[in-house]
Amino acid sequence: MAEPSISRFVDALAASQLLTESQLTALRKQLVGNPITAEGLVKTLVNQQHLTGWQARQLFKGRTGFVLQQYRLLNPIGRGGMGHVFRARAANVDQDVAVKVMARKLKANETLVSRFRREIRASSKLDSQHIVRTMDAGRVGTVDFMVMEYVNGDQVDRVANRLGRVPTELACEIVRQAALGLQHAHEHQMVHRDIKPANIMVHWEDSGQGIVKLMDMGLVLLMSDDIDEKTVTRAGQVMGTPDYMSPEQGWDTTQVDIRSDIYSLGCTLFRLLTGTIPFTGSNPLQVLSQRLQRDAPSVLTVCDDISAAVADVVSKMTMRDPDARFQTPQEVSEALAPLSEALTLQRLRDATRATSNDVGVISEDNPDNSSDESHEADGSYREFLKLVEEGSVVDLMLATDSGASPLIATAPLINLNIATAPRGVLSRRAGSQSPKLKRQQKTGLIAFALSAVVVAIISMVVFSGDRVGSDPVPIEVTDIVPVATIADADVATARVGKTWTHQLKADIATPPTTGELQFVVGSSAPTDLTIDTKTGAIRWPVPLAQPAANYVIPVQLVHVVDDVRRAIADTRLKVLVKPDMNAVVLPEPRRGGLLADVDQPFQLSMAIDSDFTNNLQLSYEFASPTPPGLTIDSATGLITWVPTAEQLGRHDIEVSVSQPDRSRELDKQMISLIVVPTQMKHVLPEIAPQSAKAGQPFSFDLPKPALNRPGRIPINRIIEPGVGAPPGFAISPQGKIRWDVPDDLSGTVRIALVGKLDGPNAMSRRLEGTVILEVNVTAMAKTPPPASTGTMPDAVEVSDTLAKLRDTYRISIAQARTMAEKTKLAHRYLMQCSTAESGVTDAALLQLIEEDLATKARATDVLLEIARLRAERYGISELPAAREIIKSFRKTGLTQRQQDLIIEQGLRLASDSIDSTDYAMTSEFLNAVKSLLSRSVSGASAMLYADVNSAADVAAELAKASDGAIDDLKVDELSRLINRWQFKPVFGKSSTNVFIQASATQAVPGNGQELWTMTKNQIKLESETQGGMVGFIDSAQQLDRYVVRFQLLPESNCAQLVLAANGAVADGVSAHTVVLNSSALGRINDLRNDIPLNVVDTSSLAQAFTDIPNLVEVAVDGPVVAVRLNGTLLTTATIADLSKGWLGIIADLRRPEPRLLIRQPRILILPDAN
Repeated sequence: MAEPSISRFVDALAASQLLTESQLTALRKQLVGNPITAEGLVKTLVNQQHLTGWQARQLFKGRTGFVLQQYRLLNPIGRGGMGHVFRARAANVDQDVAVKVMARKLKANETLVSRFRREIRASSKLDSQHIVRTMDAGRVGTVDFMVMEYVNGDQVDRVANRLGRVPTELACEIVRQAALGLQHAHEHQMVHRDIKPANIMVHWEDSGQGIVKLMDMGLVLLMSDDIDEKTVTRAGQVMGTPDYMSPEQGWDTTQVDIRSDIYSLGCTLFRLLTGTIPFTGSNPLQVLSQRLQRDAPSVLTVCDDISAAVADVVSKMTMRDPDARFQTPQEVSEALAPLSEALTLQRLRDATRATSNDVGVISEDNPDNSSDESHEADGSYREFLKLVEEGSVVDLMLATDSGASPLIATAPLINLNIATAPRGVLSRRAGSQSPKLKRQQKTGLIAFALSAVVVAIISMVVFSGDRVGSDPVPIEVTDIVPVATIADADVATARVGKTWTHQLKADIATPPTTGELQFVVGSSAPTDLTIDTKTGAIRWPVPLAQPAANYVIPVQLVHVVDDVRRAIADTRLKVLVKPDMNAVVLPEPRRGGLLADVDQPFQLSMAIDSDFTNNLQLSYEFASPTPPGLTIDSATGLITWVPTAEQLGRHDIEVSVSQPDRSRELDKQMISLIVVPTQMKHVLPEIAPQSAKAGQPFSFDLPKPALNRPGRIPINRIIEPGVGAPPGFAISPQGKIRWDVPDDLSGTVRIALVGKLDGPNAMSRRLEGTVILEVNVTAMAKTPPPASTGTMPDAVEVSDTLAKLRDTYRISIAQARTMAEKTKLAHRYLMQCSTAESGVTDAALLQLIEEDLATKARATDVLLEIARLRAERYGISELPAAREIIKSFRKTGLTQRQQDLIIEQGLRLASDSIDSTDYAMTSEFLNAVKSLLSRSVSGASAMLYADVNSAADVAAELAKASDGAIDDLKVDELSRLINRWQFKPVFGKSSTNVFIQASATQAVPGNGQELWTMTKNQIKLESETQGGMVGFIDSAQQLDRYVVRFQLLPESNCAQLVLAANGAVADGVSAHTVVLNSSALGRINDLRNDIPLNVVDTSSLAQAFTDIPNLVEVAVDGPVVAVRLNGTLLTTATIADLSKGWLGIIADLRRPEPRLLIRQPRILILPDAN
């Protein structure tokens, strides 16, 4: 290579734009009288890092093409089948980048050009540290190129080839990070389709930390772009690398999803762990054939030192069936996280030393020392550089030309005294300095001394970045130089479409004696940026199309004297512009699709965020066929539609936005609209009442609706039992109902059926409203119980036993002197009778209670209970005995508890007496009840008072009538008035009880069902202390007006009554509870947060018994709750959100030795006012 003259070389250097005008000016001044040769100058420029070795060799050849607008080529760093890659410096972001140039021989291949542009399009949409980022793209002349993030590292396949087997933890970390990159692509609906070690790189940070990055997006599948896909692939065409390709990719490349990449990533992990690929063969077809027939082998079959946990992850990634693999890359990353360790350069070096390979851990090739001849032989390389040199028009696709000068941002001083350079700068062979250069060194020293002042001045005008406007001209130092500094600023953020402002702050230590100070910005600053030269106020209206990137804005404070400027201070402002590459980006609707209701207005705004448009006029339109009725406002981007039942299903619509004249399309977005039914008739038509028999199976096929499914993805119907459905009631996926009807059930059962749509992309919709299935259940024919003998046990035995009992209880009876004490003792003995079996002892104890206690205490409630027990146990008619008790009844001395019980029993006896047609007896019972009631103004008490008075009058009329004059209508009216106030058992039917647990407490197996013992008249629970709250709700019916009454035994310490329970048991029941513990009896809580909602009169708690059952009554009338204890009011509260719901019992197992015992639970459903 002939050495050019110094002047010719400097001319080439000037034409190359590699130095600033100020540097060239200073250089030319230093060259005056300087005998340095072109070769010596080149060595100096390379040594001082003004040029790279490759740039120097190109300049020696007379080539000056290095600048593509803001990108300055530094050196070639690689080449392959698709073209060459150059390392370059981006002036607008002040960082190194990689410029990938498409090979000339590929330009005529439309498919390969499409792939190259697809890679640009795909990777420019991604912004992840685990994907090599595309920063820009364009065309110079006829050659396509793209600008990518510069990766300081090596490809994983080269690392693996050097190591053989990569240590397990490092291999897992490499693949884990790669999975994060794939997850980012997956979230943007992209499939890579060519995952392999050669397409994965490790970038080494200055700290030695490794960051894994995916590269080569040329085969990426854009899930939303079917049309573009057809230009790159053909149906049935195999694309990818056979050694790492998924089975489904071998059949049809266009039909794969992200799980195909997961398979390829699994094969990559297999290769890193074992040093070999999962399937081998003599040709690609053999390899594909194997993976189409079976799952990949376990890594343990190749290397048995790999842990089972790692082997399991690899096996799941490489399953032949996509459904059996991990479904997202995020799952892969999470599975590998505990199996990985930090990826560091030191750790990889340690692994390299542990192998027998005497090679470096990463490629140490110096790009400046690569063979020029190997590149020069390629016509594409020469063509590209020639186009750059000729200044061919550069058309950038993603970024815009900021108008910045391509000159270097920071220029070290050019010192011609230093003439040494790295060996081989101008030649591929090592060589020593020429004798001529040695002879000229002394002269160079003299030249340097003569130009020292000039260089000092130049040092003040070289920016840390380029300048706007004309370059400063060096001046002679004839005045006092001002001294000042400009304060540094933090990295600022600017938004596209907004105006960014900044106020510079300067500290003037020595003010000028002549001239003035001005603020200026370098030429690499954005074109639209302005600065107030007096105040330093910067204003930048960021254009709509401004690329998102880090911008470096060089700023100087200059001293201006007679139009001559001299820099005295400088700084660099860093500004991060947001958002991403494309400024105009249509909003991305929810993944999976948007639901649109049949016959309901649907609206969706596709308008660009005003932050991005800044009042820019845009035009919106559909870019694909649309269903009838779907419209879009071209000015606002508002989509409107009222879908019909005939349009059920999925509709994929493409929306585009462009400039008003539609000369340029700015963005496209695919949206999926899924039309779903809004009425139950679309899913489940109404059902006629059905019949069933107790104790027998019930089955029924639900009617099939006429669902119209024009969408490409069908909508499947699911019908589920609603809340409150009886236990055992099930519906198959085919719509067949199956129910084993309980033996003890009868009457009409109303069962709610809820329709559900299993739609596309895992979308589902639960409709508002239900369809009610009515089932009329016929009671099971039961064998009547054997007729009672109606006799007591042997009288002599009873008498003897009575004598013994009196002797046993003699002291206790003697101590009960007052009527209250005798009544209380009678209740205590009755508590023993409640659990005793019929027989001599029971009969004798009932007689003792009657004769020695109840009669003497005039405890009418106890006497009536004895009569009931004798009828129940010994068949003795209750009505005559009760009638005699009522005849001697006196209200005086009765407690409120006794009065409440007498009213309850009197109404029951009155109802029973109607069947005997002894209306005089009915009248007597009602008069007794009437005497205990007080007149009330409103509410249930007023209704009860009115009904009893009316019933007493009717009974009196019927008692006076002769047998032939009985009015059946009056009898029916009498029955109606009395029966509406009857208490009935509650919680006794196991078939309607559903067991629950408070969600905020610790889990108890089976929701604690095994802890409960329930009979018709008793509920019992005993447990060890646990961390949960368990219970049950009676799902027979939901109520909002009722009275619950029961006996609460003193040993109970954990009970709560559940009110207004609602919701699905599986999702958590919402309810209110009444605490029944002695410490907080009557407190009303919200079950969800255990917050008290009322105040309890604690003085009333003194009425609680500690040795006999307490009568607890909870009355609910809409939002009003009243709690009574032994007839005394504890609290009344109004709960605004108390709604209709189920009843139940809950036990707090967190209490010490939890116990619960409730007897005779019953309910009175309050009648409506009519």
